[in-house]
Amino acid sequence: MSLNEVIATSLSWVPPLLQRKTKVVDPRFLIQNILAVGALYKSCEASDYLPRDQWSIEKARQIARRQGFTNASDGKVSIANLAYGTDFLAPTFRAQADMIVVCNVYHPRQKPFPGSPALLMAGVNPDLRVSPYHFDPGAWSRAAARTGAKVIVTINNADDCKEVTVDHFKEAAFTEGRKLTCNYTHGSQGLFRVSVRSLVRPDLMPTARRSRKYAIA
Repeated sequence: MSLNEVIATSLSWVPPLLQRKTKVVDPRFLIQNILAVGALYKSCEASDYLPRDQWSIEKARQIARRQGFTNASDGKVSIANLAYGTDFLAPTFRAQADMIVVCNVYHPRQKPFPGSPALLMAGVNPDLRVSPYHFDPGAWSRAAARTGAKVIVTINNADDCKEVTVDHFKEAAFTEGRKLTCNYTHGSQGLFRVSVRSLVRPDLMPTARRSRKYAIA
């Protein structure tokens, strides 16, 4: 080895403690694609969501991270919303997702009947639209299964819940994961207490939390 080669080698050497370690992520625990059900775009930009929904997606990422999942730096978010002609519950709907985030999806106390005030209001307020499959037994669980999701996160009002929760996925083979309650300020409407709950595929429970397991349909 020449003197120049020795000098080049010594200059390129980095002590082990200073070497940057590359984190190897198990692909089973990688969250790459997120499907936000019920979210709305703020504008025509496909990456610009309403602040409420952006907040919900970040909370979902946070609760997934707390359970051992890794959020991909180049992760993608897609939206399924009746306002855009996409019905998450429709048997023909197809989308691959690592995590489903159900963003404040309205759940009527009972199935609206033709000509009911609920349906008339839904024509005015898109937040009140309901899929024709909404009340079909097992519809939410089947829709989740079609996506191949690893994690399901639901976001809803903690004090007066009129929205879809993890209980709508009770026929799915998922285990209840972490949950948290936090505050969210919704503009002039003031402060809301929000419940964030999660379901995880049993074979992917990193911390082996088995507090509650739903039966397989």
